[in-house]
Amino acid sequence: MKTTQVKSKGLSPTGVGARIVLTMLPFITSGIILQIYSPTITEISLFTPETLQNAGWILVVPGIILWIYAVVQFSIAFPKGKLITTGLYSISRNPIYVSWILFVLPGLAGILNNWFFLLAALTMYIALLIFIKEEEKQMFVYFGDIYKQYCKRVGRVL
Repeated sequence: MKTTQVKSKGLSPTGVGARIVLTMLPFITSGIILQIYSPTITEISLFTPETLQNAGWILVVPGIILWIYAVVQFSIAFPKGKLITTGLYSISRNPIYVSWILFVLPGLAGILNNWFFLLAALTMYIALLIFIKEEEKQMFVYFGDIYKQYCKRVGRVL
């Protein structure tokens, strides 16, 4: 079975995802707790709440659609041991994370009027840049020159 071969080469479907998500989780948790107990601390005062909510929905809806599309692409290709280079993966090597960093978390910041979600997006981006290198080394080992050429064409984020 190809999945076993992928795992035996050091690739796992979760990769470094848990570490990336765990780095931003404290900001989301703090933001939610503060919004419940002291909402004025979390408010984004540059825009009206209505403007923020509208902008938030404009970001969240496509962000979730992009995330689902990237997860479906990944779920189909990974068990087969295939490198995904089409669809969203032709724009970003990490579209699952990018959908959250650029769309979902900023959108939630607007909908909830909570700047902690913007901080979570920034933290997630920094964590991606730090932790993804480990996963990329494994991809080089598994896919070799194909992955090197892919990296030359497609950026880590965009």
